[in-house]
Amino acid sequence: MPRKTINFFYLVIFLNFFLYSTSLQYVEAKGASKDKKKSRVRVVKMTKGDVKLLGKELDHPGKFSIEEIEKALTAIYYKENVLLAWSKKKPVFEKKTSSFFAPLIKKAIQKAKPIDKVSFSIYNSNKKTTGDVFAKNDTLIFKFVIINGTPYMDDFDLRSETEAHIITNWKLVPGLNQQFYSFKGFLGIPKKQKTMIVANLKKFKGKERDIFAPEKNKKPRQPDKRRTLEGKLRYLKDLKKQNLITEDAYKKKVEELLDQM
Repeated sequence: MPRKTINFFYLVIFLNFFLYSTSLQYVEAKGASKDKKKSRVRVVKMTKGDVKLLGKELDHPGKFSIEEIEKALTAIYYKENVLLAWSKKKPVFEKKTSSFFAPLIKKAIQKAKPIDKVSFSIYNSNKKTTGDVFAKNDTLIFKFVIINGTPYMDDFDLRSETEAHIITNWKLVPGLNQQFYSFKGFLGIPKKQKTMIVANLKKFKGKERDIFAPEKNKKPRQPDKRRTLEGKLRYLKDLKKQNLITEDAYKKKVEELLDQM
């Protein structure tokens, strides 16, 4: 009797563990699949604040390669403010997220009009990152509002509104071929927008057309008459050596060629 009870006890433990592990795998798979379903990229009109920073019209629709966009995304880093100290820099987008996000940006930028912007809401392991993307002067400009679930908030002293007194939740770290977006502030003094990253990319708009389109107003090359004559004379000489034409025929053809010159 006790032995049967012990076996039954072990069986119950095994079934509970099996059901728990199965449900856990299901939740993880469901959460992973939700990341992409939750993500949203859309084309919307620029706000008044966007126009003030970037101008009334942008270089939309733009043509950038998916590889270039993906490189730009993986190169953007940020630091978190933890107890008034900055953490080590971390990528804003994971590699998997970048590979999923880059084609969406490319497609949206191609559909956007000069007065539009691309607004996005992307999830990194169930943590939301939101912002906007703009194309201007052969660059992509990324503006961030939330990074991995943390919104950008600053607290500063109104009496001395300087960069040294501003405390933020996070700060961006530009990567290779990147810098902060600069605009004209009070009295035309250049000012950096610390939530906007400018990524210099290779723009393919127009380049492919120049390569494959026929050249205009360009005369076709004229054949070199001297080289053509030399070729014909060599051909006749070879025919004579092989006794395929007579001496008289050879001389006659040579005279005719020389007369043409």
